[in-house]
Amino acid sequence: MKVVSADVMQVPSADPSFSGNSKGSTEDWSPIVLRLNTDAGISGFGEAGLAYGKGWRGGLGMLRDF
Repeated sequence: MKVVSADVMQVPSADPSFSGNSKGSTEDWSPIVLRLNTDAGISGFGEAGLAYGKGWRGGLGMLRDF
């Protein structure tokens, strides 16, 4: 079994005004999800640990480079 592709997805965060909180940025919490796909049809999901605060940008860039 071999990994044949990886899908890196940035999950958009909710509009802060939706929850009644008018402060902050929509970029404060932006999880990065990774899906690995194999030649056997098996997929697995994971989340980048740097997805919180402004660190999600680094996690997204690193996963895309891999």
